[in-house]
Amino acid sequence: MLKAMPFKLLRTFIPNTKFKLNDLFGFLKVEIIISNKCNKILLPHRIDDKVLHSSGTFIGTYFSEEIKLYTNNNPNYKFKYLMLYYGNKKSIYGFLWWYYYTIRTTSRK
Repeated sequence: MLKAMPFKLLRTFIPNTKFKLNDLFGFLKVEIIISNKCNKILLPHRIDDKVLHSSGTFIGTYFSEEIKLYTNNNPNYKFKYLMLYYGNKKSIYGFLWWYYYTIRTTSRK
């Protein structure tokens, strides 16, 4: 929760063959194929206002750091990148955590 998050949308583009996922920080619209052999399905998707964790093919928008976890050495997940939303990094929660921590530690008991 204290890690940086995309704060401002810088650009939107459709990926080409030279696209590198490690260079992206933002959100991705992807088509995901999860094989039936996968034991732990951790990427949720929404169908008719229900959140499901199932195998098969579906389209969703996910945080880039989340997709990076599943692309490394995982044969059960296959991704087709449809649209990329590139954003800048900003750590917005670090300051809030520090602010509330100092209030808590300096307040009277």
